[in-house]
Amino acid sequence: MPSTLFKGYALIDCNNFFVSCERVFKPHLNRVPVAVLSNNDGCFIARSKEVRALGIPMGAPLFKYKHLVERHSIVTFSSNFKLYGDFSDRVMRIIGDFSPDLEIYSIDEAFVPITIQTEEDLIALRKKIYKWTSIPVSIGLAPTKTLAKLANYLAKKEERGIYSLMNPKDHNAALEQVPIQEVWGIGRGFTQKLTLHNIKTAYNFKNASEDWIKKKMGLSGLRTHLEIKGINCSAPEIKDSKRKSLIYSKSFGSPIIKLAQLKEAVAHYSSKAAEKIRRKGYKARLFSLYLKLKDESLYESAHLNHASNSSLVYIETALHLLKKLYKEGKYLKAGIYLYDLVPSKESQLSLFEQEDPRHLKLMSTLDEVNCKYGQNTLFFASEGLSRPWAYRRNNLSAEYTTKWKDFPIFKI
Repeated sequence: MPSTLFKGYALIDCNNFFVSCERVFKPHLNRVPVAVLSNNDGCFIARSKEVRALGIPMGAPLFKYKHLVERHSIVTFSSNFKLYGDFSDRVMRIIGDFSPDLEIYSIDEAFVPITIQTEEDLIALRKKIYKWTSIPVSIGLAPTKTLAKLANYLAKKEERGIYSLMNPKDHNAALEQVPIQEVWGIGRGFTQKLTLHNIKTAYNFKNASEDWIKKKMGLSGLRTHLEIKGINCSAPEIKDSKRKSLIYSKSFGSPIIKLAQLKEAVAHYSSKAAEKIRRKGYKARLFSLYLKLKDESLYESAHLNHASNSSLVYIETALHLLKKLYKEGKYLKAGIYLYDLVPSKESQLSLFEQEDPRHLKLMSTLDEVNCKYGQNTLFFASEGLSRPWAYRRNNLSAEYTTKWKDFPIFKI
């Protein structure tokens, strides 16, 4: 893309994304307070504007605000990441059709370089996304990514959902409206430090001394400072197509004390890690097991004889590592860490070890059945049946767009 055409960035951000996904098939909740909870239904990870207005902060534990949930009839959902991931793919594909140079920043955000597009083009894109997915988005336009983030923050307050900071004359008035904690790259620690020096807004930050910013916040802080001044410091992102690692880690729904239940949980997590890495199209050479007790963490690794994504290999390896790690105690969490990944089609076998071809056929059948008939239709006996340790998802919505049995039925 010729630099002479580059004008800036548009940040396209889905509004209250997890909540919006839950509302797509439940439109009666559109003006009702809705929240989405983290794994084990522990903390608030998404809040509708009605919930935010009640003063419930992001990341707050549910038990501390149970009284508000009951008093205001807040509808809570367990996190349904399959549903959210599918909606994210749909939104990003629409944006990708608009601009193939999009840079996906998170599950619900993407930067698009602005060249010859006009605001009208982006307004049309916003309408198209809503028409095709029912997900509302806000769009912030600016000459730098940091300013685009701030513009997006202001766009969420605009009825038309778009806010432009392309004109430098508009910057100061806009930056005065943005609290310092809303500036991209400024976390809680820097917010406290800056507030002590009476830097409470993005405008105050812009007018602070560059030398002082560099001394107190380092080069990353200086870069943020320059970007707020309209100086583009974002180098083009070079995407590395080779993934370096993969993690499958979750807290238990209730602490595990018995070894038999811990074996089941470790086997289940190993199988899920294998499913995940097969979907990504990789195999791993290095396998690690992580266990979290009440007062300490345990960690052990093993090099596999050959790169593998077989659930059988992972379960066998995990149970072997568990023997080495186990001690009596109260286990709260487990994780499978996979390293030294290679693409499945490029993996090299060892000179003396050959991958069992029966594993490939079995894994393919396993994935096909579970994809067609639902997760855990087929699983390994070592994963257990009752699974009292499974994390809590008491308010899980249906997987409307990824599972046939959950496909919504409309009566006309």
